[in-house]
Amino acid sequence: MKDVIIKVVETFGKYIEQLSDKNPGKARWLLKTGWEVQNLKYHLMPDRRLLPADQYLAHLMMDTMLKPLKHPEESVIVSVFTPCELMQEAGLSPYNVESFSCYLSASMAERGCLQQAENTGIAETLCSYHKTFLGAAQKGILPKPKCIVYTNLTCDANLLTFQTLARLYNVPLFFIDVPMQQNRANVRYVAE
Repeated sequence: MKDVIIKVVETFGKYIEQLSDKNPGKARWLLKTGWEVQNLKYHLMPDRRLLPADQYLAHLMMDTMLKPLKHPEESVIVSVFTPCELMQEAGLSPYNVESFSCYLSASMAERGCLQQAENTGIAETLCSYHKTFLGAAQKGILPKPKCIVYTNLTCDANLLTFQTLARLYNVPLFFIDVPMQQNRANVRYVAE
């Protein structure tokens, strides 16, 4: 059974890759539809090997990955450590580059995205999550978000990735500069 599932996912990824070169809208539709089917499976036939909390999390994360595909006008691309509560309070759906790229990889749809990014001059050594996301955006698989919000925490790729995405989509870009040391002055600086 495991081999059959792997073949199905491989075929799914190949179709997305092929469609993304010819018709990115259809590739996006197929990705969304496949993920909706998987989400329905999480709901109707949860993996009994997982604890209930993990079953809930699988469903919740799939919902999060589907929102930008279903409602791009309400979505915000974020970096992994961006505080998202304010965006959620404003009715926006944040999703981060790393998680979305993991889902593309799990769908075996990342190879063409990686190649696309490299073909446009993105370094082979750039973080594969960021490269996958950039390639998917460049191919037109990812719809235009409302805006982009990112921080300088943890990842050097953030500066290149988010500025490139903002130019590609022509959307507002917001940067949260977080100083290295945590003290009162720096907390006030970030809050302002």
